[in-house]
Amino acid sequence: MTASAIKILLIEDEFILGMDLADTLAAEGYTVVGVAEEYDTALTLFQAHRPDLVLCDVQIQGPYDGITVIRKLSAIRPFPVIYLTAFTDAATFNNAKETRPAAFLVKPYQLSTLRASIELALHQFAGVPARQVSVNEVDTVDKIALSRDTILRIDDFIFIKKDGRFVKIALADMLCIIAEGNYVMIKLETTRYLMRLSLGMFLEKVNWPRLVRIHRSYAVNVAKVDHFTETDVSILEQTYPVSRQFRDDFLRSFMIR
Repeated sequence: MTASAIKILLIEDEFILGMDLADTLAAEGYTVVGVAEEYDTALTLFQAHRPDLVLCDVQIQGPYDGITVIRKLSAIRPFPVIYLTAFTDAATFNNAKETRPAAFLVKPYQLSTLRASIELALHQFAGVPARQVSVNEVDTVDKIALSRDTILRIDDFIFIKKDGRFVKIALADMLCIIAEGNYVMIKLETTRYLMRLSLGMFLEKVNWPRLVRIHRSYAVNVAKVDHFTETDVSILEQTYPVSRQFRDDFLRSFMIR
């Protein structure tokens, strides 16, 4: 797998609403790993699929409400969450706020608002300080836009913007990065992506030790190198030059002892 859509777990106990939202998310290019009506199902899906984001209704079936379910899942590992609710009372909002959600969307909501909230949630989780979103501010979320050169990093994956949505790329799947004028090309085995930023800025944002610069215009994933000399490296029968300036850094990446 070279790239995949963002994986979303949906916690919603109204079957028709859940299926409709799952279909909507799939049409937007997201992967819905499942729809859970209560905690046990949510836990099973959460552990089996490691979703990138959770959409959760505040009021659901079972002994635990949505907020409690999020608290329990968060104890396993951190993740961004967006609450969906028809309840706008202060007590519900304040209780939800303690779990530090990225957004609190009141039903019915606009697709553009949901889409922007998902991008904002990933943006915040990647390390940008979160701003508390109040109930009255929900309608302004769709005005927030991330630039096309934004790179988000979660664990061993990055998200880059393509055709209006964020696409997930496993760091280990990258073969090399090639500078082309004001752009960089992210080259994977079966596809490639263009971003408008310098090679140096890309490497700084991604900050992954295995991605090593070997030339003014090239950086390679050292784990993908098939063979090399002092002047070039080969990855999948494609050769890339190694300049004298970056040769030592390249060799050090192999941790020679």
